[in-house]
Amino acid sequence: MLAVLSLAQDPVEPLEGRIIAVSGDRLDIAIDMGSSLLKADQVGLVKRDGIAIGVAAVTWVDLGLTRMRVLSRNEGVRLMPGDLVVFERGEGARADFPSTGSKAWPEGFVPLLGPAKPLAKAPAEEANAFHGFLRGFHLYQRADRDRSWYTASRSDSQGSITRLGGTPWSLSWSGNVSYRDASSFSTSDDFREVRPHVYRLTLSRKAVDGFLVRLGRFFPSELPGLGYVDGGQAELPVGRGVRVGAVLGARPDRVTQDPSGKELLGSAYVTLERGAPRVLYYNGTLGLLATTFRSKADELALVHAMRADLGSKLSLQGSYQVDFDAGGAAEHHEPRLTRANFSADAPVTGQVSLRAGADRYEPVDAAAERELARGTDYLSNTYWRYWVGGAQSLGWGLTLDEELSFTRTQHRFTPGNWRVGVSRRGLAGLPDAYLNATAYNLYHPLGTEYGSTLAAFLPFLEGRFSVNANASLRYGRGSGPERTLHLNDAGAQARWKFLKAWTADLGITRTFLAQSRSFVLTSGLTYAW
Repeated sequence: MLAVLSLAQDPVEPLEGRIIAVSGDRLDIAIDMGSSLLKADQVGLVKRDGIAIGVAAVTWVDLGLTRMRVLSRNEGVRLMPGDLVVFERGEGARADFPSTGSKAWPEGFVPLLGPAKPLAKAPAEEANAFHGFLRGFHLYQRADRDRSWYTASRSDSQGSITRLGGTPWSLSWSGNVSYRDASSFSTSDDFREVRPHVYRLTLSRKAVDGFLVRLGRFFPSELPGLGYVDGGQAELPVGRGVRVGAVLGARPDRVTQDPSGKELLGSAYVTLERGAPRVLYYNGTLGLLATTFRSKADELALVHAMRADLGSKLSLQGSYQVDFDAGGAAEHHEPRLTRANFSADAPVTGQVSLRAGADRYEPVDAAAERELARGTDYLSNTYWRYWVGGAQSLGWGLTLDEELSFTRTQHRFTPGNWRVGVSRRGLAGLPDAYLNATAYNLYHPLGTEYGSTLAAFLPFLEGRFSVNANASLRYGRGSGPERTLHLNDAGAQARWKFLKAWTADLGITRTFLAQSRSFVLTSGLTYAW
């Protein structure tokens, strides 16, 4: 199959990706594609329904994800998730614009009717580009039954400094400082104590030569099964579409997430990429993971993650992990499939898409896991889940989405679970508004029950002020023998961007369950740069 993919690669076939996220200021986007064929500063054309609506430049390429900076867009048009980004390749893909006569384009403007040309100083070339946010958050909850209360305060920060000193090196971070209090005792590590948490602190190098380095605390996206690592990673290309790499370090403490030397790990892997996305394409990483726990060999696993496109109408994604006994197993001494996630997506037409998949989970029989679980009883918590689903565009901004799943655990299948949702994007005078209603079934020993969620997103003042509202309902027995329709909870959150870099939010939620009626108030203030 790999040979076929290699032969099928068309050097002039355009690359395409879909927008999956848009920043609040509409200047940064992320697309669902990462390819070694993309480079920093490469420019793509943003299209909707086949019409060019904007131009964006690549700032960062990762496995399955590319970040871009919007250079220009048609007046009155807002880029949205689902819009297509097309990268032309081959001769002329970066040609100069045709002569525009006496008209001088404003600095930083890219006309949509000519071939895309990088800016003289593209965002990716800026030295010490500093982006991020700082957010303060507070939550207060009070229970009706006994008037007990609970509070949580947190300050979050996330950001990056790219191209440090004009070099390919970047620094990124994510973490918070938190504090909790309550009318009763809590085992949280930040209960009545200010506690810092660092989730990511990474110094990384990624340049056009393909050599990648990560140092610090990071999440190796090439092999998500490794989890967070305190250590280092190196990766380099060894051939066309072939990369090899290694990760060496320690896992953070499983309870506190503090740096710890109890659980050391090492992994070597190879990544292969062939073909053109949405034509005939494969991108996969195969690696070997080994760990020690308290200086003894503990876990040995084969891990694999991949994506493949068989034309524009079928996309396959999957990952799995096979664990072997390296000396740390107590019961499972034979090879075990402990993780598996497989899915297939088929956009049959522009209005209909189908999907299906299977998921497998089995706790790893390793000393590190047993110490956390305090025994081996956890090893029986295994399951397979099989699911099928689809989505249909009904016109008038309406979309229908449905899914049916069956779970096999303890050697038997549980009753099937279904979910059906309908959503609408856009209302009169509010083109970015979003409404959603979802219904689903719930298992109950005395008979099936049903639930529903309702949600609305209403942006005003060109998105500077917005309201999120949601509610959940349940048709079931509640505290009595008869089935009735009752409201579980309802809430709303208002968000106001009162200055270019400042956003405030206030939320309120009320729960109505008989044994846990409560009132929750949240507030937050965010500064983004």
